[in-house]
This record gives sequence, C-alpha cells and structure tokens, in this order.
Amino acid sequence: RYKDARLAGPSGARQTRPMLDCWNLPLLAPADVTIFGSSTAAVAAAVELRGLGLGVLLVSDRAYLGEESAGALRLEPDAPAGAQDPLHAALDAARREGVLTPAAAKHVLDGAVREAGARLLFLTRPVA
Repeated sequence: RYKDARLAGPSGARQTRPMLDCWNLPLLAPADVTIFGSSTAAVAAAVELRGLGLGVLLVSDRAYLGEESAGALRLEPDAPAGAQDPLHAALDAARREGVLTPAAAKHVLDGAVREAGARLLFLTRPVA
C-alpha cells in the first residue's frame, strides 16, 4: 500500500519516508456519490440522490449541517406555494411549531439525511 519516497531533509540529506500509493487508496465508505459540503443544497442533493437509489456519502467540515443557514443564523425563507421539496416541508413544519431556531434547522437537516439513508462524515476537511 505504501511506497518509499526519497525526500531531501532540512540538512539536504536524503530521507526515506512512506508515501501513499495513489492507485491503491483505502476505501472510506462505499458510495456511488460523495458530496463535500454541509449546506442545505448539499443535504437536498444527498436526499434526492438517495431517492434515486444511489449510495451517498455526505462529507462536512463542520459538526452540523446547514452551514449557510443554521450556522450563520440566516434561515431559509418560507417555501414557495405548492413546493414539493421535503426539506422545505420539514423546515416549514418546524417553523409552524414556533420560531425556527438554528438548532431546529440543524435537527431537521440531520433527520432528513438519516431518514434518506445517506452516510454522514462530520468534522472532515478534504485536502490535497
């Protein structure tokens, strides 16, 4: 799985360090689609793709979903009249129960992903 890489150290001396073989990367989780992000749009995409029968892995660099709304206190407006979007419907239901707080929005988004059966990976930042 690992190859030796000859790298120059701080003193200029060549050092041998293990280097990950890019053709044999370890598999984190089986998925047809991996979505990087935790926005409401990322959640909507994950739910939609699961509805089509695809395996989905949602990777967030935060500890919660809804970064642009719940994290920034800019909650989504009311759903357009006649909207069939299950996320808007769930957010509207939470709004009807009282004030839609960031905690309630996070709970709705987490629940939508869990109910759809998508896998979640929190606090993970992909780097190259």
